[in-house]
Amino acid sequence: MTTAYRFSEGSDQIRPVQFLSRGELEQLPVPFIRITTCGLLAVEVVAEMVSSDPPLARYVSLTPEQLRGRGTGPALMLLKLLLTRHERFASRGWLMEEFCHDGELFSSVRLDNIVSQLRGLLCPPAFPSLRKQLVVHVRSSRDDGYQLAAYPLIWVDQDALVWNVEQATRMERFGDRALPFWEQAYALARRGPYLPGERYADWASFQREQAASLLRQSVLALARLYQAQHGVAGEEEAMLILRTYWQEHQREEDVLRPLMELLGRRECVHEALGYYGQLCRLLQEDEYEPDSQTQDVAQYLRNKQIQRSPIVQTQHTSISAMSETKNSNEEDISPDEALLDWPALFSPLMQDDIVSFQKLVQEQTLPLSVEQLLKGEKFSMDILRRKLLQLGVIGTTFLLSPPLDSMKPHKDSLILLENEMTSKWMLYYTGGAIRASFGFDLWLQEIARNAQLARGTIFSEHANLVLCMSYQLQGCILRDMMRFEEAHKAFRQAFIVAQEMIHPEMIAATLAREGVTFIQQDQPTEAIGCLNHAQKLIKHLGFINLEGYILQALSEAQAKNQSPLSWKTLEDAEGFLEQKSQISEYSLTHFNTASVIAQRGVNAALLHQYSKSVELIDQSLKSYDATLIRGRARLLIQKAEAYWNLEAMDACVYSTQEAFLLAQSAGASKTMARAKNLHQVLIQSPWGKEREIIALSEIISPNHTS
Repeated sequence: MTTAYRFSEGSDQIRPVQFLSRGELEQLPVPFIRITTCGLLAVEVVAEMVSSDPPLARYVSLTPEQLRGRGTGPALMLLKLLLTRHERFASRGWLMEEFCHDGELFSSVRLDNIVSQLRGLLCPPAFPSLRKQLVVHVRSSRDDGYQLAAYPLIWVDQDALVWNVEQATRMERFGDRALPFWEQAYALARRGPYLPGERYADWASFQREQAASLLRQSVLALARLYQAQHGVAGEEEAMLILRTYWQEHQREEDVLRPLMELLGRRECVHEALGYYGQLCRLLQEDEYEPDSQTQDVAQYLRNKQIQRSPIVQTQHTSISAMSETKNSNEEDISPDEALLDWPALFSPLMQDDIVSFQKLVQEQTLPLSVEQLLKGEKFSMDILRRKLLQLGVIGTTFLLSPPLDSMKPHKDSLILLENEMTSKWMLYYTGGAIRASFGFDLWLQEIARNAQLARGTIFSEHANLVLCMSYQLQGCILRDMMRFEEAHKAFRQAFIVAQEMIHPEMIAATLAREGVTFIQQDQPTEAIGCLNHAQKLIKHLGFINLEGYILQALSEAQAKNQSPLSWKTLEDAEGFLEQKSQISEYSLTHFNTASVIAQRGVNAALLHQYSKSVELIDQSLKSYDATLIRGRARLLIQKAEAYWNLEAMDACVYSTQEAFLLAQSAGASKTMARAKNLHQVLIQSPWGKEREIIALSEIISPNHTS
């Protein structure tokens, strides 16, 4: 298979060097070669000196043309094999065994030719005397083989990673400052797994496990040190590192526990328990349960700030007690404090909600006043609704609402609904359409009902704003599920509400999101019409984020249409990054530097500039919010498609798998469909029988693999 190379930091880099005398070369800049193994394999070679004081050299990555030359595949495989061996030495016999697979003949002469090819790949023509020093033929009475040059001639990130962790632990042992070493180790290891294209190779297993364990160790050390050295101020950075790591390694309980504890200290208990629920679901698939320490943390968070009360014996006893008391007390209770008819209340709920509610009662997570309610005492409906919404029981806002004629809109209820609407948008961005869709229809009914009640009052515009944004969210969820016709209906509802308010921002936001829907339907002309109209509506009105978002989407629609205006439109969008919004925007659009860089990568792929696309997408992923799973999945599948066009099969397969798994967890049907289509193309390609593609089939189509 063709080995893929990473161009995430551009085609050249200026780096500090030292000088070394080696044979005829008295002023050789070292490291002469830099090799990255964490993440996709990358090779950088010194091209020229750019400064002597301090000594700086320009490194150039191997070009796609160099990587696709004849004989390159075996040469790069030899490089990988040498990198994984002790002291970078491999015997001739072992190398021939690794190259000789499926019973094909492999001669000693062919191995020598592969070595020569690797030397030519690593050594520029201007340094002919260096060729045999980079890959040395070692002869001895007991062994004969090849050795890759050591540091400082060749720098390898895996060795640097191990060195930094060793220095960090030594500094901590002597009470000195270890943080810089841990930060450097984390920066090296976070780029990705060790040689991802060889994840099934036994010869790479030690380095693969070592890189993974050192990354985990660095994450835990940084989270600990940031909090120890910076106190509360360091908690944000610690939380970001822990959350980013756990989102990619959701079975890592050793990282989840400190993350949950930190979230608990910051009163983000619901988020912490949500992560614990994800872990439980994953482990349940393997018929395991969380470690007892993890269970203890979860139980502590459930009990945090809970008022102790007697446990209700059974739901049936409580319901009967409540119903017996209901008739005698009914005349004394106002409509807003009416007792609940539990069977009628729970009948429309999803089964998960019923289980959630029962569990909350059993664990005493609900306030003491609920226990009073179950005994038939008076109880404020608003308190119960707020508590259940905070605890994440879906659909309770609608189900626990009093009759229409007994409720008047007020500021607190609007704020409650608005906060929940914002939370659902955040859940959509971070958890995807499937999670955001749970209980959504019931919840939307409550929003619409509230807007109807607010008509003719001072709360009307506020209620309609929440309703308009809720319809937009419904459209986005349906779009991600590829239910495009229903999505357009939701956007039309949002548009009607926005027009009724005569609200330029809401009209433009609705049109913009409908334009994105047309882009996903591969209808760029219709998208351009929507997006142009949206931009004209708010031009010069100061909606900086929204206008930048619109222009960014417009550039993609133009790129799909192969229009040369695409780059100019994206430059216009980029101009908004330098401006600061003077007004509060309500449309909850995501527009920032990372999204613009990512868009450049997407547009480059659409315009068939595939190497540039990979470089830009990798650059954007470095600063892209790790919690935005949908967006990351979309970028990864775009990168996979670019790698396919570059004939970089290893990278294509790896990125396709990453994209599919992320999209699957977020319910991003469009991205999953793109991954499946690319998978079919891979199967039908000349590489269709390669083990990496077969392994990908087991993930994407497990029921159709033999």
